[in-house]
Amino acid sequence: MINVAFSTNNTFCEHCCVAIVSLLETNQHESFSIHLLTINCVSENINNIKSICAKYNAEIDVIEISESMFKGFPPTGIYSLACYSRLLLASLFPNITKILYLDCDIIVNGSISELWNIDISHYSLAGVPDSIKSQNLAKEYLTCDFSKGYINSGVLLINLEYWRQNNIQEKFVAFLKSNGKVKLPDQDAINEVLSGSIRFVHPKYNAQASYFVFPPPIIQEQKKYIRFLWKGATIVHFTGAVKPWHLECVNPYNQQYLRYKNLTPYRNALIATSKNRVCSYTLIILRYLKFFIAKIRSYIY
Repeated sequence: MINVAFSTNNTFCEHCCVAIVSLLETNQHESFSIHLLTINCVSENINNIKSICAKYNAEIDVIEISESMFKGFPPTGIYSLACYSRLLLASLFPNITKILYLDCDIIVNGSISELWNIDISHYSLAGVPDSIKSQNLAKEYLTCDFSKGYINSGVLLINLEYWRQNNIQEKFVAFLKSNGKVKLPDQDAINEVLSGSIRFVHPKYNAQASYFVFPPPIIQEQKKYIRFLWKGATIVHFTGAVKPWHLECVNPYNQQYLRYKNLTPYRNALIATSKNRVCSYTLIILRYLKFFIAKIRSYIY
């Protein structure tokens, strides 16, 4: 049984549903237990997600998270309070030793069995470095070891037993309550508290948007993977403000996202990020120009 956790608020339930469909559709040979952490989600959205899990014979449990659990934590800015929920996994699931945490703005595009079977017995978790922009931002106020990168918290294979044995959740809380200036809240806590105990893995398990733009804002050690990731990503993470449900999104995995979305109860049209149509289409043209440049340049890495 593979344990997978998602965390969502009401706004992101639709995208969470797409992520779950992609996971179950591409891994039909596996048995899953889905753990859905929710904040202020309406029953209709929860039932839509439950119906998808039932269709694929996947177990699901829904846990309502109260915003009061994060009292005293730094403001999350543009992010939902749901981002803090992943920090509570060790106490929420005391009988689970390992769990795969996935953000809602992802799609799974292949088998995750290899990722699930990575040995993390001596690590707190496994994951993939974030963009160099996030790393440089975090360097201004964090003291953790950046030599191997600054981990992105959107895809995490977590050793919950390690977290419990080392009181990691308590350390997260202490860090956040004493550091009100963090800018990437949960991610900063994970990198600072778990520094030195993280296993970095192939970016095919968290292929972020930064791998598909020009110039690619990723650390030097990751550039050798760029060419492979244009077609070989197992988990695609639509990082950044423009997502695949936006008209202006340009990403090599957009069509896969739309294919999975068509398997959900949510089939609404794409949303424009700008109310001005001229601005919107100008942005689309510029994004496609950079997209083609990035694709051509990917062959030299």
